[in-house]
Amino acid sequence: MLGWSLLATAISFVLTYILTERLISACLKYGHLSEDVHKSGRPKVPKFGGASAPISISIVCLIFSYLLPELSVILQSYSISVALGGLVGALDDALRLGGKSKPVLAAVPALPLIAYGAYSGRPFLPMVGRARLTLVTPLALLPYMSIMANASNMIDALNGLLPSALIVALCAICIEGAVLGSAGTVMISLISIGALLAYLCFNRFPARTFAGNVGSFGIGVAAAAAAVPAGLEMMYVISTLPMMVSGFFTIATMGFREKSERRARPILVTEDALLEANPDPSAPLTLIPMLTLTSPKSEPRVVAESVLLFAFSSVLSLLTFVLTLWR
Repeated sequence: MLGWSLLATAISFVLTYILTERLISACLKYGHLSEDVHKSGRPKVPKFGGASAPISISIVCLIFSYLLPELSVILQSYSISVALGGLVGALDDALRLGGKSKPVLAAVPALPLIAYGAYSGRPFLPMVGRARLTLVTPLALLPYMSIMANASNMIDALNGLLPSALIVALCAICIEGAVLGSAGTVMISLISIGALLAYLCFNRFPARTFAGNVGSFGIGVAAAAAAVPAGLEMMYVISTLPMMVSGFFTIATMGFREKSERRARPILVTEDALLEANPDPSAPLTLIPMLTLTSPKSEPRVVAESVLLFAFSSVLSLLTFVLTLWR
């Protein structure tokens, strides 16, 4: 199975890389550009190149669901879930979904996993182990998916931050899934990592493309759903604690208002092209202002520090996982 997983990862990387180049060209041709607001001069960058990641993940999973019948249920449901995540993001890009309707729609990608039964009725809980929650689990997947997809969308603010952070978190989930013997979690984690690595080649500083909501929602669903077959949802939450904390403070300080409704931006750009937290009390508090409260920092440094926080959280997830197994 490892050989199949590595092959799927390689295909996912190549397909995402090729699709990203094509989408960048299409965005440039048709004028789908977005300002990089955290750089001096606000250069315009292709807006939807990152849509390649969820598209590739869905395609690769669908193909391998026919090559590996024993994983067909997991891979097909996962493929549909990721596609639905991208669709929710596309609707947000096109229609500017409201702050109240978006969380509801973001739960929809959980439905294929529930309908196919591609989840564990005995989720792995920190310091508890396997818990029999057969009736609760499918209901809990709806808010879980909504929260994780929206949190991923919120944190996609700096060049390379979202793919880098989720690659780190997925590595932890992949290891935990392998220990539990979940071939499904291992394969879809690796497929997602392959796609994110390819997208990172274009999104790292200075970004040649963004993901758009279609990409960030699709990527968020892909990463969150990877933990579901093995019942590792809570371990994934631990791995992404910085993202969860950032999302919590965003809602606490801004409510469910859209970005366009903000009274002040959370980050200011200095004359030296450094990022600093906005001292305006009405500015929302997110992960990035937290890291720039004491002094202005360059964008690559803020991203590096953010990814380091995700690495610490992922190590915490692994340590909690090991301690739970040995309890």
